[in-house]
Amino acid sequence: MAKRKHAANLYAVQPTVKCARTAGTFHEDNVGSKAQSGSRLLQIPGEIRNCIYQFATEDDRLPVTLRPTDRPHSSTLDPALAAVPLHRRQFHALTRACHQIRHEFQPIYATRTEIWLHLEDVPRYIQAFFSSEDPAVRAKYLGNLFINSYTCEKVKNQGFDFLPLIKLLLEAPGIRCGINDTRKLNQNHSTDTTVLRLINNRDAAWLQLVDNAFESIRLHARPLAGPTLQRCRWCGGFHRALQPSPFIQLVLKKEHRKPWLDDGNMSSDRRRPLKKAFLVGIGLDDWPKNYVVKVAAAQRRSARLLEATPEVQTSEPEDDSDDDSSDDSDDE
Repeated sequence: MAKRKHAANLYAVQPTVKCARTAGTFHEDNVGSKAQSGSRLLQIPGEIRNCIYQFATEDDRLPVTLRPTDRPHSSTLDPALAAVPLHRRQFHALTRACHQIRHEFQPIYATRTEIWLHLEDVPRYIQAFFSSEDPAVRAKYLGNLFINSYTCEKVKNQGFDFLPLIKLLLEAPGIRCGINDTRKLNQNHSTDTTVLRLINNRDAAWLQLVDNAFESIRLHARPLAGPTLQRCRWCGGFHRALQPSPFIQLVLKKEHRKPWLDDGNMSSDRRRPLKKAFLVGIGLDDWPKNYVVKVAAAQRRSARLLEATPEVQTSEPEDDSDDDSSDDSDDE
């Protein structure tokens, strides 16, 4: 059996580790404390254990989902995901054998196991497994995340804040993230490509805003309700009802708000080119016309409170009144 290419350069134990056997106890310099001699796996050289760990990962994709709930949208999951038993993990026992084997095998396990998350579960998952604020610690994080980007009832009213996820992916290059659009949110554009454009944006001005100027980056999108007809009160005929347009809302912190957001006397015609110049400056100039990009400024009360307590009516961020999609058509 040939070793897989994707895992060829990932070692649980460095090949240069010095191995020695003293009085029946196995020692390694850069792994940790001495291993117990009762484990035969720990009594063999680290290079051989690397080979065992590499072949202990499966070729086929093994998705892992959170425990199922009584959500009404559970039927939208990929059938392959629903068929995966909750107790099945690829050689999960190696992560529970002892501290040293867990330390060695867990990086390989984390990169080979796909974690499938619902959109509303992402903040809790990040807080549970990637909670450190230390850049040195976050840089060592490993993971393989796939997110279902449909908008459910829990997040559709206030939108979903992608800022924590974007910050995590920028600070932890070892975490891979995929977006799976399991529901069609817009007839002309899917949400997965929109979110990926935000995640993969490497413009210097954008990265600076993500680091300290954005209060939140919210996605507001609603699933299509289907072709519904409405009677026109003028002619008495029927026409297809308009679907709500999805949009991205960039909420700036109060101390980083732009002057043109505060000028209540400024008309939309004057604000439109200023907003477009701002989007061009942060690398969002080439944006789909059917996806609206809004710029807002946070009030004194944090906009994050809206997501934490959606049932409480709090002050909305001050938003520009321009509803044109990135204003390309108005400035040509």
